[in-house]
Amino acid sequence: MITLTVLLAACSDKSSTNDTAITASKPDSSVTTSASENTNAPILHVRIAATDYAPFNIFNADRTFSGIDTDILEAIAKDQGLKLKVEPYIWEAIFTDMQKDKVNLVAGGLVAEDLPSEYVTHTQSYMVSKNCVVAANQNNLSSWQSNPIVLFENDELGDYVTNVFKIPQKNITVSAHRYDTLRQIATNQAHAAISDCTILKYYVNDSLKDFTFAMEELPPVEGAASADLVFAIRKDDTEMLQKVNSGLENIKKNGQLDEILKKWQQ
Repeated sequence: MITLTVLLAACSDKSSTNDTAITASKPDSSVTTSASENTNAPILHVRIAATDYAPFNIFNADRTFSGIDTDILEAIAKDQGLKLKVEPYIWEAIFTDMQKDKVNLVAGGLVAEDLPSEYVTHTQSYMVSKNCVVAANQNNLSSWQSNPIVLFENDELGDYVTNVFKIPQKNITVSAHRYDTLRQIATNQAHAAISDCTILKYYVNDSLKDFTFAMEELPPVEGAASADLVFAIRKDDTEMLQKVNSGLENIKKNGQLDEILKKWQQ
């Protein structure tokens, strides 16, 4: 059980918590982070879908990215002496175009079992995604199964909630906006919501930190409520796969990964 208690105050939305998808027509703008002083260092060419999926990836106004995934990749690039190049790209072609453009890696809160194996392999897991239920207080949290519940678009948790917890369909509402829904929960305009624990922790500890929430982790059932988060590597790029895995293992051992997750409220 995780209970988060803070002072109640007014709070406004921010661009970093906007759930609206922004589609990139082409990779015409990118940010390159030099993680090596060697100008001839190999480039780790990364694409991320041009959407906000905070805190994994936040698509900034200048078309750069911030978030858990880019911070981890910067640490890996530095560890392995690589130059990191990150660019936005259309989601519909982000995997299929990797080969022709010689893109090394796709990031963005990706679940290993959901990746198209005909185009990519994947790295070791950098964290495990679990689902949580969140409410304004302990009383609401304790009674969530007998009250209306909000789910979020693209989470695909409808079957999990109805089959495991026997929640009737009439009690389920689907929302496209996490920030707005969580604010409604905090002000008792909605009862409770279920989503990825990482995402919920980010919102309630960041843009909604002036409200009180109670949160509980839900049990995993046949992989539906937890998943390994990974980076997708172009299928034939075994050399970069080895480098990224080596760097990931090193930042796990030296504590950098834990520091990055703590930075993003995990």
